Amino acid sequence: YSSLSRIQFWRHHRDSWLSVTNVFHLEFNETISNLNETLKSLSEFMNIPQKEVIKERKKWSKKGTVYFRKGIPGDYVNEFNQGDYDYYQNEIN
Repeated sequence: YSSLSRIQFWRHHRDSWLSVTNVFHLEFNETISNLNETLKSLSEFMNIPQKEVIKERKKWSKKGTVYFRKGIPGDYVNEFNQGDYDYYQNEIN
C-alpha cells in the first residue's frame, strides 16, 4: 500500500468496506437530507423497531477541545484550495 497516494488508499479502503456483505452503508449526505428515512432504514437493517421520529437536528456543543466540522454538504470549497481540488479530482479519476 505504500505506493498508493492518500486518496488512492482511501478509495481502496472505502471500496473494501463497500464489498462486505451484511454492512449498512450510510452516506453523510443522507443523514443531512433525510435523517428520519435513514434511521428507518438503519433500524430495519438491524431488525430493531424505530421508537421515535427525530424532529430536528440537534446542534453540537463546542465545549472542550474537540473540533467538529460544520457538517454541510459541499463545504469542501471552504477547506480545499484549487490545487487541493485538482489533486483530488486527478486521483479519483
